[in-house]
Amino acid sequence: MWDVVVHVVAAATLVALVYCSFENGYQNDFTFDDHLAIEGNGDVDINNQPFRHLWFSDIWGKDLLAHDSHRSYRPLLIVIFRWLYTQSKGAPLFRLVSISAHGVT
Repeated sequence: MWDVVVHVVAAATLVALVYCSFENGYQNDFTFDDHLAIEGNGDVDINNQPFRHLWFSDIWGKDLLAHDSHRSYRPLLIVIFRWLYTQSKGAPLFRLVSISAHGVT
């Protein structure tokens, strides 16, 4: 029984620390590479590119075969970005999902 209490207290402390770490920046806008990966990526905006296009693009939305492609192939991440972008074009939802994913992990 005592082990369960220790684990619950440790988990609650960890959640509180994570909350305190991220709470200050939660409402901020996109930064640095978020502009390229989300706002400037044609694969993320459903009005810009058809869904099939993202299977042939790198994380920045460039054709994988282009000479200046980053060649970082992450279609599942772009599918998640695309879905989130249809829900909200602001950074807080993206941060909430990211923090939640890290918490689950």
